[in-house]
Amino acid sequence: MVKKEFTLSLKAFHIIFIVAATLLAFGFGGWLIYYHIENSSYTFLFLGLIHLIAGVGLIAYGKRFLQKLKHVSYM
Repeated sequence: MVKKEFTLSLKAFHIIFIVAATLLAFGFGGWLIYYHIENSSYTFLFLGLIHLIAGVGLIAYGKRFLQKLKHVSYM
């Protein structure tokens, strides 16, 4: 019996990492803004907006990355 190995290309790993970082940025940014609403601390509002902007930046980066490497296989 031949055992097949599962390999993941650098492109696929990069996409998974970008998606995870984007979700984390939006989730943490939303939580910080919610925390600002509960406690009226403008530091949390500022940090929340920074994380939401970072999430948008990660989406733009991901799109550019996919366009640049569209000829490279996922496996």
